[in-house]
Amino acid sequence: MKRLSFFLILWSICCFSAGTVSANETGHFVCGVEGLRLGSGPPPGFYYKIYNVFYNTHTIKDNHGDQIHLRPDIQDYIMVHRPIWISNKKLFGANFYLTLLIPFAYVDFRVKDSGVSDSRWSYGDICFEFFGLSWRRKTRDTLFSLALYAPTGKYDREEPASIGKDMWTFMVSYGETFFLDEKKEWSLSAMVRYELHSKKRRERVRPGQDFNFEWSVGKAFGRLWEVGIAGYAHYQITDDTGQDVTWSSYVHDRVFAAGPEISIYLPFMKFKGQLRHLIEFGARDRSQGAITVISFTIMF
Repeated sequence: MKRLSFFLILWSICCFSAGTVSANETGHFVCGVEGLRLGSGPPPGFYYKIYNVFYNTHTIKDNHGDQIHLRPDIQDYIMVHRPIWISNKKLFGANFYLTLLIPFAYVDFRVKDSGVSDSRWSYGDICFEFFGLSWRRKTRDTLFSLALYAPTGKYDREEPASIGKDMWTFMVSYGETFFLDEKKEWSLSAMVRYELHSKKRRERVRPGQDFNFEWSVGKAFGRLWEVGIAGYAHYQITDDTGQDVTWSSYVHDRVFAAGPEISIYLPFMKFKGQLRHLIEFGARDRSQGAITVISFTIMF
């Protein structure tokens, strides 16, 4: 039980999204921070987006999807600063873009049955989306990008609230937004992301590769309001490997989520706000909780 408690506290947050807890290793990206029209990029220009991500859970699931009889109380708050530059120049018919994600987080972790607790403010692993392409068409939009996560955050296996991953991650993303009417009021979006991880720098462990699928359906009311439903599915694809892997490497974590979203766009202020709340279900070998995201985008 003591060893299990330590592994449960390992990855309480990710680089720019809500935290997850697992008996195995987990990847950098956690779904839920993007929602409606997630396969669409904005017009050329400079943007600054701030994500406020709240994640809480009192449930840990085992590899069969059954609840582990511990009493965790995990409350994560993550603020991510994201400057975005979209060029006027075309490449393969798309606008080229760059973006950087810089996370700061407060983690409060407690497991009553084990007496383990920790809380702290810290910064996380920075993500540099160094090659992005954005197509804007009449009936659909497309996004493609390559990104790299750097192990800049604090990492200590014996400190539950440290949020660094101690590894590099290369991520490929591809998404589409389909418009279902001529006025582009109805939209259907999907995004897939694939993560490939390096070995950890301080341990002989290479986490398994991860696959993330996000989706959304939305209805716009004029230019100001949009409402809809968003969700995601996460799967670990390959085994964790390495001499320091002491858990069952063949066990792969997964989780699903869905929930409502509302967004507002104020053109006279060059401002967009989004509110999203997603409930997780069907988890295996990880936490199962809820994520709330409040994000703001300023257009320059």
